[in-house]
Amino acid sequence: MEPALLTSDHPLSDAQGGDAPGRMIDTLIFKVASRCNMNCRYCYMYNLADTTWKLQPRFMSDEVFSTAIGRWRDHVRGRGAKHLHLVLHGGEPLLAGPDRLDRWMTLARRELDDLEVPLSIGIQTNGLLIGDESCEVFDRHGAAIGVSIDGVPGKGDLLRIDHAGRPTGSRVEARLRWLVSSRWRHTLGGILSVVNVECDPIETMEYVMSFGSSTCDFRLPLCNHDSPPSRPGWDTDGTSYGRWLARVFDHAIENDVPCRVRILDAVINAGVNRHAYQSLIGNSELSRACVIETDGSYEFTDNLKSAREGITKTGLSVARHTLDDYCRHAGAWSEQYGLGGMDSPARRCRDCPVWNQCGGFYYANRFRSANAFANESVFCSDLRYLFDHVRARIQGR
Repeated sequence: MEPALLTSDHPLSDAQGGDAPGRMIDTLIFKVASRCNMNCRYCYMYNLADTTWKLQPRFMSDEVFSTAIGRWRDHVRGRGAKHLHLVLHGGEPLLAGPDRLDRWMTLARRELDDLEVPLSIGIQTNGLLIGDESCEVFDRHGAAIGVSIDGVPGKGDLLRIDHAGRPTGSRVEARLRWLVSSRWRHTLGGILSVVNVECDPIETMEYVMSFGSSTCDFRLPLCNHDSPPSRPGWDTDGTSYGRWLARVFDHAIENDVPCRVRILDAVINAGVNRHAYQSLIGNSELSRACVIETDGSYEFTDNLKSAREGITKTGLSVARHTLDDYCRHAGAWSEQYGLGGMDSPARRCRDCPVWNQCGGFYYANRFRSANAFANESVFCSDLRYLFDHVRARIQGR
């Protein structure tokens, strides 16, 4: 799960302008571990544009976690929150160990209980360290596990390697098979998979579905105009990723697939409602979320690390600043980098017939050094193909 900020002038925000009082952070993403036991070649944390992870402590301290929860409680109180979302992230969060994770989740539920607002807890893991002890902790706190896996071992895992350069797919699969056959199977909340157009989409989807997850999140790689995606030789019109997802869509509707595919849900809903207000669509990607780095720094949505060194840094921290301070800073930052909602992408976007549904899609995919995010997506042709394909299928053409 990689939610990002809600810009002040977005139609779903609670206030116009950068004033903090009307804005609310209902999702906190805790980077509880700054290191990982895998070394995925496409990872935005370690292998793209940003190297600031090297300056972070290996693990979040109890003091930082407790202070952040207190800041959140004070920020949310009296603002009419309907639901709060706490995400344990990394790096690889399971490296922190079950005792620490148990302690933090216990503290969060205790400190936020008097708000009388439902709190959901999620953890995004690569799956290698899933076991009885950690699953017992997640079960006790009602936490949902999201596991990242890219497809059939030997095919879909060639970019998901360990620090010795070995593919990890078989090892992750073994842990997932154990999880879904154990008494902890209900803790599996979903599977995240990065699209690899060199792998067959139907085989990949069937493989992901074999774990019995109710939700799958196929994500486009965090490429941009400075670092464009690799494409197969047959892709002469820049639509290979769109065609891959379109085949997944066709397979899902033709076979009444019981697994929800998050990106396709967003595309369908945007097409039906004529507004790109889903969390995965461009002009609403910046949601009510904040990242707490391992050292306690407030940061913007972490997938923007794929764009430029230090771009997510705010200079604010839980030790010295409130979440209201963060909200004020977020408004100014989004204007600086051209993330002003409906008017921010290139003119080509605003003239496009699917603009109201697409919204420019992920901000990270729009980046170019010369003008930051004021561009169409590097996957523009793919997205146009996908939106047109889904619309045609829905309309029965």
